[in-house]
Amino acid sequence: MSLSKFQLQFLDLTGLEHKKIEFPLVWKQIHMHLAHSLKYKPIEKLPFIPAEQEIDSLISGCNTQMSTFLQLLKETGARRCEAFNLTWTEIDFVTNTVRIIPEKGSKPRIFKMSERLTRMISELPKKSGRIWLYKNSFYLSRGFRRMHKKNCAAAW
Repeated sequence: MSLSKFQLQFLDLTGLEHKKIEFPLVWKQIHMHLAHSLKYKPIEKLPFIPAEQEIDSLISGCNTQMSTFLQLLKETGARRCEAFNLTWTEIDFVTNTVRIIPEKGSKPRIFKMSERLTRMISELPKKSGRIWLYKNSFYLSRGFRRMHKKNCAAAW
């Protein structure tokens, strides 16, 4: 089977060598070459980072448990599950420190708490060994979304 002039030009443009092979195999090579060279590359964007005043207004608009949790995240930079799994034994009120048990292969950390965060945590009810009264992190995130939605609606 001979290739037409158009097919030969297409092969030259794509950089494929025209060998004496069956035409369906040539199209397979063309398809593989084009699929490899035309991969989608997403545009990298910077993440949205709210101003500290916006974070503080969000924290102040939440209930006691959620505002304490958000303040802890703000001051320590801990992951959500690391902060959610905190127990009362990991909080030291004498030295105002909190020990973060690692998650995802990171290392354990100790952070100094502000007087405000220490006061907020000490005012929480001590009903169990865990600090937060939420059953699991799903209920925590659902409560956060509801409060965030309510605070955004109130701002407008």
